[in-house]
Amino acid sequence: MNSRLIDTYNGMLNIEPVKRSRLVKIAINSPSPVLATQIANAHADAYIQQGFKLRTQASEEARKFLESKLAELRDRVEKSEKSLNDFRRDKGIISLDDKENIVVDRLADLNRRLTEAEADRIGFEAQARLIKSRQYDSLPAVIGNGLIQSLRGQIVQLEAEHAKLSEQYLPGYPRLAQVKAQLEESRARLGQQIKNVVEGINSGYLAAAGKERELKAQMDKQKSATFALKDASVEYSILAREANTNKSLYDSVLERFKQINIMAGIPPANVSILDRAEIPRQPSKPNKRLNLMLGALLGLMGGLGLALILEHLNNTLSTPEEVERYLGLPNLVVVPDFFSLPKNASKWKIPFSARSAPFDSKLCVPSKSPVTANLRFTLITEAYRKLRTSILYSRPGEPPKTILFTSSTAGEGKTISVANSAIMFAQLGYNCLVIDADLRRPSCHRALRVSNDRGLTDFLVGQEAALANVIKPTPIANLSVLNCGAVAPNPTELIASKKISRSVSISY
Repeated sequence: MNSRLIDTYNGMLNIEPVKRSRLVKIAINSPSPVLATQIANAHADAYIQQGFKLRTQASEEARKFLESKLAELRDRVEKSEKSLNDFRRDKGIISLDDKENIVVDRLADLNRRLTEAEADRIGFEAQARLIKSRQYDSLPAVIGNGLIQSLRGQIVQLEAEHAKLSEQYLPGYPRLAQVKAQLEESRARLGQQIKNVVEGINSGYLAAAGKERELKAQMDKQKSATFALKDASVEYSILAREANTNKSLYDSVLERFKQINIMAGIPPANVSILDRAEIPRQPSKPNKRLNLMLGALLGLMGGLGLALILEHLNNTLSTPEEVERYLGLPNLVVVPDFFSLPKNASKWKIPFSARSAPFDSKLCVPSKSPVTANLRFTLITEAYRKLRTSILYSRPGEPPKTILFTSSTAGEGKTISVANSAIMFAQLGYNCLVIDADLRRPSCHRALRVSNDRGLTDFLVGQEAALANVIKPTPIANLSVLNCGAVAPNPTELIASKKISRSVSISY
């Protein structure tokens, strides 16, 4: 057989003894519930058959021994009967006188008794062989003993009840202790009964052997007396006795041989199946509920761990408090991302009432659109109003006259913040001038809707003598803009020049 098949079967098979009992549990793991049930039952049946074969080996040895003896005794019977008939023909003996008949009768009686003793001894000898091999269950006396069979059935029932109670109750349970005591008592009685039977067989064997020896001694003595009477009659008697002995012995051994053959076909009752395997209603594994719970637990733990790791690796500033703590500068206002606000007002809640007029789509300027269409920009307007208020109250005495807007990278909203802040101050009546000093990517002229033909770059390089010539008014009252103008190839040198400082001073 292929070793892989054996390994596969061993992987499917699981045999566990039931604690505190003589029971075993056979389990088969297979994708098919019908196949698993069939294999489990077949395995239990095969185990019983194997035990039956092992227990009948001793009976098979006794059967072979008696079979060889039968062949030998058959030859002896044939030879003895032939010798007797030849002697009768040669001597012409038909009958003997009374004395010889008495001697013959006595010899016949001894012969009969010796035959019985020898037959008993052979029978006990066969049983003694079974006892020597400790196969007590194959002894006829054990099999035919009703008390022993009753005790065995009682032990099987007590073992089953003890195993069932052991699974339900602790060792100190009264009924469990009572069943255990009954089980031990039944086992002790069974062992004692088997011991009594074995001792009886051994005693019977010794008695049969002694009786056989004694009868043989008497037989020899009687033979000597018979030889004195008449050689012919003695020889005749000997031949007749030998023929009868061989025939009786042959019949006795043949009967014993038949009994062993009958007992070999009777299975022993010490192994039985309490519960046969049935088709399971649901698979034993995998445990879906347990796997789902473990998966959910591992997912939760993994998610928490990942969140903690991401939180640990996050080095950005997320709240205004963090900005103030790490930069050491006061926070004037928090302006929401203009393009991240929802367009539909029904998707978010307004924390304050919209009291201002409609505004332009990008700047805080009046617009003809209805209030509901520009409701998200109301928050932007309120944010820049807070920025205006914070700047006005940022310095004691008077507010700052020059405000610089800058950022670390492009696209962070400097242009929109400059334009909206200027609009907020202009709405209070302050004269505001927006200077677009971003000489690389100027955009204030687009935000405030002025032309970019002449500007700061033209003044710094000397193409315009007066600063007032490059300052342009905007559609918003009190708001002017000094646009960038032409993009310079060297903006850094222009920004670092002294003329830019004078330009800012002139703008005051």
